[in-house]
This record gives sequence, C-alpha cells and structure tokens, in this order.
Amino acid sequence: MLHSGNSQTCVAKYHPALHLERINSPVDIEDRTMTTVTDFSVTAPSFSAALTARWTALREQMAKRALYRKTISELQSLTGRELADLGIHRSAIRGIAHEAAFGK
Repeated sequence: MLHSGNSQTCVAKYHPALHLERINSPVDIEDRTMTTVTDFSVTAPSFSAALTARWTALREQMAKRALYRKTISELQSLTGRELADLGIHRSAIRGIAHEAAFGK
C-alpha cells in the first residue's frame, strides 16, 4: 500500500458478499476483479460551515414564524364586514396565515 498525504493506492478484491477485501500482494488477484484506488478523501463540512448553516436555517424559521404571527394579528384586527369584503371567514385566518408564511 502506498501512502501520500490523504491519497492512498491499494488493491481490492471483490467478493459476492458485496464487500471489498484489501490484498497485500497484487499477485493474488485475477485481472478481471482488480480495482485500484488512486485518491480517496472524505470531505466533511467544517464546524463553522455547519454552524453557519444551522444559524441561517434558524433565522429563516424565525422570520417565517414572525410573518405568520403578523398575518394572524392583522387579519384578526379586521372587522367581520372587512373580512367578508375580502372573502375570508374568521375561521380561515390561521390557514391563510400559515400558507402565507410557510407555503402549501
């Protein structure tokens, strides 16, 4: 096996049980089952990137929730006559606010 930083070269043998087994000597393998891995690295998001993504998602959810509350507040402040002019029944206010903030 050759090592160079994060890159590795190894020889693997396929087994019907769907797993790979490392072979120390390439002489042990038939040509039709030989696999060579020349570069292998796992890239995980950095802690700061993950934290930033979580913070952004939290801020978006807070903004949607604020829009939901504001929509309910404004519609509930209307009189029955104003709601009727808009074609809205008072029992539909929460559903309208939810659709406005979070979509369908």
